[in-house]
Amino acid sequence: MERRAPWWCYALLAAAVCSVASAGVAFKYIAEVPPMTLAAWRLQLTSCILVLAAALQWRGMPGADKARVFRDWRYSLFSGVALGLHFGTWVWSLQHTSLAHSLLLVSTTPIILVAYSLATRQPISAGEVAGAVLAVAGCAVLASGAVSAKETEVTLLGDVMAFAAAVAVVAHWQAGKHLRTYQPVFVYSAPVTVFAAACLSITGFAAEEHTLIGTNRHGVFGWAASKRYAPVVVYLGAVPGVVGHQGFNTVLRYVSPLIVSLAVQFEPVVGPFIGSSSSSRDFHGAAASGAVFTFNDDGVEHVALAAGGRMAGGSSSIADDRAKQQHEIEMRTHAPVQ
Repeated sequence: MERRAPWWCYALLAAAVCSVASAGVAFKYIAEVPPMTLAAWRLQLTSCILVLAAALQWRGMPGADKARVFRDWRYSLFSGVALGLHFGTWVWSLQHTSLAHSLLLVSTTPIILVAYSLATRQPISAGEVAGAVLAVAGCAVLASGAVSAKETEVTLLGDVMAFAAAVAVVAHWQAGKHLRTYQPVFVYSAPVTVFAAACLSITGFAAEEHTLIGTNRHGVFGWAASKRYAPVVVYLGAVPGVVGHQGFNTVLRYVSPLIVSLAVQFEPVVGPFIGSSSSSRDFHGAAASGAVFTFNDDGVEHVALAAGGRMAGGSSSIADDRAKQQHEIEMRTHAPVQ
């Protein structure tokens, strides 16, 4: 029988949703970086943060739990590969379809979890099934307002990859639910994130035009010495990476993956709103917007309602902003990178 979730789980869940919703906007600011490389960069920095935190938690773990961590290495490896697939396919989708489409399809996790539960005959209530269907349907209605005739970058393959990212993160959560029954959050997250970062770095090096050492968009660790890329990657690693995904990993100890996936349904609402709320086209303006959404938990409900009204009203301002942003991305692709 699952323990009752403490009250702070839901505040943390709200902060995590808002922080990961801002990641799509941040990715778009450096969209000229090849997708596997960009996904790897985001996890490389997060891995460094998590390894340091895991070392502190490891020292306080009982010996029996430490031994169990090594016995369960296959779960950690599976969870890490699934996380790598999630980020690789999602970042690829962001570069081949619209932000609204990508966020909507990557948030179809409740439907996938319900289908998995029904297929494996796991206990699930009619209310949970109905709630999952309504959540996805509601997000579809809200996100559809962000798509206009001016938005020409939507592609079927990009949408398919966004959905594949949803399938991969469900697999990641299922493995994480097992490991989080006894592993502290950072002890669980550190090896999983390292595995994911390694998979993406190797894939990017093998499949994309790369140099092992370089300070441009083709360097495996190119973000570290780039004045343009480093601030974006630091934000992605610290806010969506730690506050966001580690927030999800923390609450998985107390709630089911279905509850987490239902909370993620706010992502396609909050994400486009963050993207359109910054009048400045530089990254720092968008990062400030993302930080406000992440840490002002009291305003989450109002933010969601405002975003829903803006998008459901059929405003074309989001599409206009995205068209301008896409033009700037194309210009940056051919510009010298520091």
